[in-house]
Amino acid sequence: MKKIHFSLLSFLMLAGCGENNQSIVPNKDNTLFIQGVSVNEKVELNPAITNYDLIAYGNEPTEAVLINLTEQEKKLLGSISLKPYSNIASLDYLVWKDTLNKALICLPLLTCPDGTTYKIENFGDKFKLSFDLNQSKNEFSVTSINGEEVGNRVPVVVSGNINFTVPSNWPLFQKDRFSAIKVNDIAIDGSIFKIIDFEESKQYYNNELIYTTKKFTLKKNEDISYLSIIFYENKVESNALINLVYKGGDFTNIEELSDQFWKEDQKNIEFNLENIELIDHTNNRKLNVSVNMNMPKTYSDLQFGDQKIVMLPIHNRYIATVKNDQKIYNLGFENSNELIDISIIQELAGHLSVKTIVGEQEFMCGNREIPCSGITSDSDRQTFYFHNVKAGANTLNGMTHITGVFEQK
Repeated sequence: MKKIHFSLLSFLMLAGCGENNQSIVPNKDNTLFIQGVSVNEKVELNPAITNYDLIAYGNEPTEAVLINLTEQEKKLLGSISLKPYSNIASLDYLVWKDTLNKALICLPLLTCPDGTTYKIENFGDKFKLSFDLNQSKNEFSVTSINGEEVGNRVPVVVSGNINFTVPSNWPLFQKDRFSAIKVNDIAIDGSIFKIIDFEESKQYYNNELIYTTKKFTLKKNEDISYLSIIFYENKVESNALINLVYKGGDFTNIEELSDQFWKEDQKNIEFNLENIELIDHTNNRKLNVSVNMNMPKTYSDLQFGDQKIVMLPIHNRYIATVKNDQKIYNLGFENSNELIDISIIQELAGHLSVKTIVGEQEFMCGNREIPCSGITSDSDRQTFYFHNVKAGANTLNGMTHITGVFEQK
């Protein structure tokens, strides 16, 4: 993993957690000041030992900065979330260590945006990322070396700033990093919503499959709705349940569906509804939904060693990611007795590498400098072919096709 050396959160520490709660005035770049009742901490940056990973999904802007500092016995880990298409950020967590483990914790993501802003500036061959924290609310925690929390969490405010630069040729800063999926919109009571995500999941009971859910995330302006189709195992498709979460209501279909409303094979989904009436039984509200869609699917035909592996249910949002200078497709598989994660990585130099994780073992074929022998692709980098790609004592053979990403705006 390529590390970014910059000026964020250099370790150390600290006025401690004692009774002395004198005021600290933030007056130093790349330093955080943490204050609360009996809490007076300072965390400084050291560019030489602090590493950062910038993360983005699909064709969206950067959404997270992961912090990782290691130097002998001193450790620091953290994460900052960025709200896309805004200047709002949130310090989700920050963990460091002196005689005890100390932490700022504000989860889930983007829970503490008050007083925290960011900006990204273009300086030609590099971009500068700047984070400004001005009395940003958070919670401070102390744990023992064994990981047990000492006392209660204390409300604190965090002030200071974080600044660093990264190369401007990274794919993070490209608008169309991945191919976009082209599908028709969905009409809800005459309002047109676009599809921005698709997720498939399976529900089991006593190792027996009960139902499969196909879930679409829909967007109109800033309104988000969720349309799910639930297929029960060993029942015909017309017995499927449609569920729509829309404007505070939870709607389901009133009548049985047509046998032809859903057609699916390895490569495509056809989904057709014509003014299907749904009802929210709690509020006795009704509405109509219309869909006329043909959506391409991500699919694979892969063999790991001498066994065929089956692709796990897809969550489209997390298939295509960018981490620093790498474009990555992440896919999950299973065979008869183990889970296998495969990441296809497009390196900045233009060639491909492959990471395979089997259980707790990780295998790399190629790296930033050396191409992986055995993997090729078509010209648009959506269909990939494996020819004896090494993964430990096994090899990968076959193909996989990545259909692309949904646009969010």
